Amino acid sequence: MAAVRQVDGYEIVGMEGYGARDANSLDHCLKSVEDCDIFVCLIGHRHGNAPTGSSKSFTDHEFEKAVELKKDRIVFLYNGPLAGLSHLGARKVV
Repeated sequence: MAAVRQVDGYEIVGMEGYGARDANSLDHCLKSVEDCDIFVCLIGHRHGNAPTGSSKSFTDHEFEKAVELKKDRIVFLYNGPLAGLSHLGARKVV
């Protein structure tokens, strides 16, 4: 996992590494986008969590911030099998 966290001098930052903090989660996520050199987005079959009071996921907010700031963006869409996800009502992405 350490090899994935640091690739060719880049630090990979993800929400799972934030831990508990006093800062607002959305503000912290958006600050991470502001500080990044390249925004890499991994999209799967589930929408993801949304900040309290928002219908948009954290990922939606982060992507919009990356667009607003004209950050280089790389997006990966997962379109594989749904094994183990059928109970979530997930459908294949086309």
